[in-house]
Parts: sequence; C-alpha cells; structure tokens
Amino acid sequence: MMMKYLPVLAASVFALSVMDTTAARYRVPAELLPAGATIVEDYGDWVIADIPGDRIPARAEPMAETRWIRLNAGALDSSSDAAKARSSMKTVTATGLQLVQFNLPPKPEWVEALEATGVRIISYVPDNAYLVYGPAVSLGQVKARAAADSKILWTGPMVGSDKIHPRLRGGSATKVRTSKGGEYTLVSIQLVRDPDVNDSTLALIESLATSPIRRQREILEYVNLVVGLPDSAIDGIADLPDVVSIHPYVDRRKFDERQGQIVAGNIIGTQPSGAGYLAWLNSVGFSQEQFTASGFVVNVTDSGIDDG
Repeated sequence: MMMKYLPVLAASVFALSVMDTTAARYRVPAELLPAGATIVEDYGDWVIADIPGDRIPARAEPMAETRWIRLNAGALDSSSDAAKARSSMKTVTATGLQLVQFNLPPKPEWVEALEATGVRIISYVPDNAYLVYGPAVSLGQVKARAAADSKILWTGPMVGSDKIHPRLRGGSATKVRTSKGGEYTLVSIQLVRDPDVNDSTLALIESLATSPIRRQREILEYVNLVVGLPDSAIDGIADLPDVVSIHPYVDRRKFDERQGQIVAGNIIGTQPSGAGYLAWLNSVGFSQEQFTASGFVVNVTDSGIDDG
C-alpha cells in the first residue's frame, strides 16, 4: 500500500519545488515585467516590483534591503535601536547636518520635495540617502515630512562620531613629532561651505592647531583644509555643525615608474627608457596589431598630486 502512494507524493514534492510563488523584490526593465508581478515603484524604463520566484526574468536584479547608510566613519544601520533613538534627537544648533534615507532609489521629485523644506542637498550617500544642511527650522520640517511620507525610511542628525575616520581612533594614524617632544596628527577637514558659520569654525581650528593650516580650498559645496591637531581636539571639532568629515592626511611623495627607471639606471641619453613591457607581451603571444585592432584604450588621468 505504501508503494502505491510514493509516486503521487514524489510528484507533489516536485511540483512544489518548481512552482515557487514566493514573491521577492527586483529591479527589472519595464518591458520584461512578467504577469503576476506587483509594481512597487515605476521609474519609466525600469520598475521595482515584487515578482514570484517562478517568473523572474533573466535581466532582473534582486533588490537588497535598504537599511545601511555607508559613511566614511562606518556603516550606520538605520533600523537599529540607536538609529531610532537618534531620529528623535532635537537640533541644538542654529544650523546642522542631517541624514535622510529613502526606502527605494530616490526619484528627482522626492529630492525636490526635500529641498522644498529649505535644506541644501550636500551629497548622495549610499544606500538611497542624502546628506542635507540647513537651519534648525528647515531640519524640523524634514523631520515632519519624514513622519508623514512613507518613502522616507529614516532621518536623523549627523553626529560627531559619523564624521571621524576610523584610522583616527586608537592611535593608528601617523603622528608628526614636534621639536619640543610633542606630537600631533595631520588631518584633512571638510566643511560645508557656509561663510556665516565657517568663520567661527576656522577660528576655532586655528586656535587648537599645533601647526598652521597648510592648505585651504573651496570646491563645490565644501571648504577643504589640511592642518595639524592634537588628538584631544578632534572630537570637539567633529561636533561643529558645518564639519562633514575629518580624515588622516598623509604627505604625498612622487613615487612613479619613471622615477624607478631613472634610479635603476635605465636611461637613454637624458631620458628614462621604457620598461620593456611590449617585448614581454610579444614573448607570451600578444602583439601590437592585436591591441590596435581591438580598439582597446587605457585612460590615464593625472591626480593633480604635483600641482604645488
């Protein structure tokens, strides 16, 4: 009797294994959206949709859960209890930085609605988040909008610990020793460009600095500077409302292959000779004709390291 039912049981198990109706979320070209899919958000040429497991088209990309805000200081889990507690914090300064994370890849109109609160969009932050800057009134409007708009997954202030690179913790950054036996850390500080606030921030940095400001430039929405600071000053500076990040700074040295060839004595006349890479490639079966026919191009971009 048992043998009589085994084929039926096997067939049922097989049917269940190939007919997976559990829906998961995917990014998919609109023209490939299968029947039975539920559109979550329409982006025109492509959509985000919940698609049953047995109907996933070949070009569908699985959507990861939105919960991480990937800052230079480390990843912030916006679903954590600590992040939830932070979202209720009040802005205690006249202006400040705030993180806003959407539950899906943001549309232009979502960002425009965010700007309509009066904040400035400073930069995009993975995943699906923006760093914004503005007066306390506007930041309050962002919080109110987040409470009413289901597309905003989380918002909260950017605090000092979000701004400090991990290498500045635990003494792992390179120290510079002074002639009097002390030491300091050379750091790169980035500020939001806001002249009304920057003046007081720069004055405080200069008062705490153990070496003069070595470089200060305005680029896009930022003011970037390099300065030497005692470790004890870094946390206090990070808490300032216009400070975006503090990174260790390392003096750059020109250390390229041209220099290596000169040091090795591979010189023809007054110029370094080539390293012989093309001859080596020829020896293992490659030729210049192959590279020419393929249209392969290497783009070398000058980093500006030697701009003085």
